[in-house]
Amino acid sequence: MWTPQVCRSYTGAIHGVDPGWGAGRGVVHHGLSREAVATRATGAYRRGGGEAAVPRNQETGHERIARALREAIASGELPVGASLPSEADLCAAHGTSRGPVRHALATLRAEGLIETRQGRPARVASPVLRQPMAGFTYFTRFARAAGRVPSARTLEIVRCRPEPREAAVLHVDEDTTVVRLLRLRLLDGLPTMLERSVFREGVGQLLFGVDVEHGSVTERLAAQGVDLGSVDQEIDAVAADAVDARHLDVSAGAPLLRQRRVAREPNGTAFEVADDRYRPDMVTFFVRDERPAAPPARRRRAARGTQGAEDGGGAPGPVDERSTGRRGGTGRSRAT
Repeated sequence: MWTPQVCRSYTGAIHGVDPGWGAGRGVVHHGLSREAVATRATGAYRRGGGEAAVPRNQETGHERIARALREAIASGELPVGASLPSEADLCAAHGTSRGPVRHALATLRAEGLIETRQGRPARVASPVLRQPMAGFTYFTRFARAAGRVPSARTLEIVRCRPEPREAAVLHVDEDTTVVRLLRLRLLDGLPTMLERSVFREGVGQLLFGVDVEHGSVTERLAAQGVDLGSVDQEIDAVAADAVDARHLDVSAGAPLLRQRRVAREPNGTAFEVADDRYRPDMVTFFVRDERPAAPPARRRRAARGTQGAEDGGGAPGPVDERSTGRRGGTGRSRAT
């Protein structure tokens, strides 16, 4: 509900007034650390390892609107599940058109802060970080984009022999040396994902000379000349084993989300086989499959045909199959 209290807080955010973190307040909203909430509220996402936020006097219209909504969400004035103001209300509050408002909402949706559904108002999403599956995004990058603070602990990096499946995917012999990396990934200091990666020796040996505690291993390798061409990903569920339980702070047998990856160079050569296991209370994966809307004229023809059939007034008018979703052999998914 858009209460007067929320309106006052939101109005302050519009005019650049920080909500403040009064001494001794120490509130943790939505399971985030105070540092993470403050990071969201100020828009300081620490992109690129500490990049400064855009100064408020240089913000574009949609950046200003997005920041104001982030502040309301981070302060708890807009709690999880609360509806956001309508587009018309946001336009009036910011003295702008619908374009910047929709851009701001799209930005917050991509960050996982809000959920939008056709015909319903946008609402504040659960604090569980939602990772989009439309393409590969580094853990570090999508976490920072959502205003979270990613970090890592290297638990093991060794040269060893590959498992049969690893050898098959990497196209190496089972008696070949590979490099195995075990890292714990954290969000806002909380254990989130256990990353098991196996690299071809020629690639993995580069990791011994770089910092794998901070940032993305893929980006570190790219700086060493190992370019990422494509990534195959599979998502399933798995029970936590003893290693998962110890490092992720869960019970043995607890359900985890598993993302299995194969990273390839532009020439198609596989250089990494990975098994990433996520706590489902920290991260979820989502896919958005949107169907293009039919042009207005086509919708009107379809509506006339449907009305004729309902009224029993003779045969319905012609209906373009493309407006009904009955497409043959196009390979496109449709709503059911």
